[in-house]
Amino acid sequence: MVTVLLISSYDEFFTRSKSGAIWGRIYFRIGDSEFFPEKGWTDLVGAFLRGWLGSLLKISEGTLKADTIDFYDGPLNVGIRVTGHGVAELAFTHREKVIHYVSANLRALLENSLEVVQELLAKCQEKSWTNDDTAALTILALETERALKRG
Repeated sequence: MVTVLLISSYDEFFTRSKSGAIWGRIYFRIGDSEFFPEKGWTDLVGAFLRGWLGSLLKISEGTLKADTIDFYDGPLNVGIRVTGHGVAELAFTHREKVIHYVSANLRALLENSLEVVQELLAKCQEKSWTNDDTAALTILALETERALKRG
């Protein structure tokens, strides 16, 4: 299994559009030196996290076997499916071509994703930014905390 970390940072790219959409850096580090889509990628951070954590939670609870989560800027997505015993297979795809295919610990993915979501929500609260994504992420974060406590 490979360590896969979702990374977000809050710098000059952390902005809010006139429509209320929240942009920022959001990407995966795969192992020690690979990144997807690329290191420093910017996208609709709230929307991506909403889709990612929502799917990850359903997969961890067994209500969904597999899903594909799209990035919003570019023909990029992450396919995820559970293979049993807490292992998730991830397919990182660009233009329908798999760039990286790895197995990762499902609980570790959930814990990392929850941390990223909580940090995003804290940064948005500091700026008094709310939208449908932050409302949904607040609920998803609570559901994820409960799921992690249940084991």
